[in-house]
Amino acid sequence: MKLTIIGLSLIFISMSIFYIGILDEYIRPAIIYHSPLSNEAIGAPGLAATHYTTKHQYKRGEMVEARVNYTKNRPLVADVQWKLSNILILTYPPRKGGLPALGHAIKVIPIEIIPKDSKLGTHFFIGTSTYRINFFLSKTYPIRTNDFEVVE
Repeated sequence: MKLTIIGLSLIFISMSIFYIGILDEYIRPAIIYHSPLSNEAIGAPGLAATHYTTKHQYKRGEMVEARVNYTKNRPLVADVQWKLSNILILTYPPRKGGLPALGHAIKVIPIEIIPKDSKLGTHFFIGTSTYRINFFLSKTYPIRTNDFEVVE
């Protein structure tokens, strides 16, 4: 009888750890990015823009800002890393960040500054936003801006 109770307790604890540690992230993800035109979730966030720049043209040395439509389900801080891409890729240092509000929100946030020596032409930012869900799991979400022009 004692072995049965201990065995059932271990099974219950194991299932709880599995749910809390792994399954919960798939049922209730840390963040969901939405299309700017509707509240539909973006199906393939690695390919589609998750952040939409507030302007179509930026000058060298200017901060790029973008509008993001999202639902945040957990009060977590992300490790964010952006890369500026045209023909070459410039990697910016990672920083703590992430989106501030829980629930659904549309915010304008700073992305990064265009370098003074950046080439002119079409660019976009691509990156990752990594959330530490719990001590079992970290989840990385791909993020991307739409294309924009760097001008004189």
